Amino acid sequence: MRSAIKQHNEIMRRQLRTWGGYEVKTEGDAFMVSFQTPTSALLWAFSVQLALLHFESWPTEILRTEQCQEKRAADDEETLLYRGISVRMGIHFGEPVCERDPITRRMDYFGPMVNRSARIQGVADGGQITTSNDFLKELRKIEAQYAESEGQDQSDDSFGDDFIDRVIRKDLKELKKLQGYGIKEMGERKLKGLENPEFIYIIYPPVLAGRETADLSNIQPAAQIGVPPEALLPLFDTCLKLEKLCSMLNSDRLQSVFIQDSEYSKEMVRKKIAEGTADARIMEFLEGVITRVEVSFYTPRNSYYVN
Repeated sequence: MRSAIKQHNEIMRRQLRTWGGYEVKTEGDAFMVSFQTPTSALLWAFSVQLALLHFESWPTEILRTEQCQEKRAADDEETLLYRGISVRMGIHFGEPVCERDPITRRMDYFGPMVNRSARIQGVADGGQITTSNDFLKELRKIEAQYAESEGQDQSDDSFGDDFIDRVIRKDLKELKKLQGYGIKEMGERKLKGLENPEFIYIIYPPVLAGRETADLSNIQPAAQIGVPPEALLPLFDTCLKLEKLCSMLNSDRLQSVFIQDSEYSKEMVRKKIAEGTADARIMEFLEGVITRVEVSFYTPRNSYYVN
């Protein structure tokens, strides 16, 4: 999981640089980010979801879990819906309270707008992007304004900043390449700590529309182990030899006791393999062997460690 979270963070930050976002801060595996325009925020969210979905190097152990296994649309096996870590995201539009952090000297954001953003994100499921009505209204306002002025010079209704205008026009072109976006009403929700309920929407790129209609209830958990049970015996034998070496470094008495136990253990493994032990039990056994190998690497000999 540590490796998967590191890869997750790299994807988030790489896409943040692409779309000109500002990383306000992180809390655990959660990111708080801001953008100059609603279109950049939306494109970043879309890009992150797609990058996570198509990332090829998720750890094998992660992909074997029920939550992170590969899932495809029931009506189209070619359409990949989920793979790897699923991230929930929330987008809100507004003006926060800005203060420079006295320690990091970076700008930090506070206030009701930030709290509402966190609550909007909290109602999303993994792989979903939820938005407030305020964000959606601003996004549609931008689309309408720039659609009217397309092919013309900057209009009086534009944002009045040449840089922002260029960013928005570029973002709208990128959204068009993605075939726009889809909207699904989640409905009015009472958000924790907020007096008034908020009307929440789910927004998604068309390529991920299947996530909102897919029935995943009949998808079977992925196999818990990707190797045949027969391959466990050589690994177990290596583990025993390593433990025997560590025992020899510590005590002759431990060595003789361990040799007797080793032969008995290998016979038990052979028996379980012949019986066709279930995947879950094999995985449990494999994890135990790995733990024993790791412990062997730190077996003390006087004041030294074997490594």
